[in-house]
Amino acid sequence: MQKTGTANLIASWLHQFVSGWPDRLFLLALFAVVAVITQFMSDAATTPLFAPVAQALAHALGGRLSLSS
Repeated sequence: MQKTGTANLIASWLHQFVSGWPDRLFLLALFAVVAVITQFMSDAATTPLFAPVAQALAHALGGRLSLSS
């Protein structure tokens, strides 16, 4: 996904969608999507699928995520 640019494309779409969300809501949504996908795919397949997307999205958000209260 990184070689073809698909991870960056998906991350840019997600960035446009969640850029105004609070950090914790964004993380909850990401975890929920991955949890639903793991019901249909194995964990071993889901991790390599979503890891590049999560990494590209974190880069796109530019370290905006803050988990401190």
